[in-house]
Amino acid sequence: MAGKENVTAAEAAALAHRLEELRKAYDRYFLGIDKLEPQGDRRRFQLELDAILGAPSPNTQVRFQVSQVKGKFVTLQQYWSRVLREIEDGTYQRDRFRVDLKARDRGQPARAESAPA
Repeated sequence: MAGKENVTAAEAAALAHRLEELRKAYDRYFLGIDKLEPQGDRRRFQLELDAILGAPSPNTQVRFQVSQVKGKFVTLQQYWSRVLREIEDGTYQRDRFRVDLKARDRGQPARAESAPA
């Protein structure tokens, strides 16, 4: 993957698999299973993607697969940024549900619904 080597179909498939693993890591973080955001994994994936995008590939199918992975990564980055912003603002639906559930168990009234900004 380094230098001017041609990108192979196996490398494109491995990149797609690593993106799926990164998506799963973020899902675990958003569910509260993992306590730390997988920022390091995200940076490493970005570097790998940049290296593969910079390498030539005479095979059209491989170029298409790599561009699909890039498009999916961009979409996931936007989703992750939105969810992280919602968590910081306290408007993330899963967090609000947990807070309301705990409040109900304690006999307190649930939070008042606020209009999204």
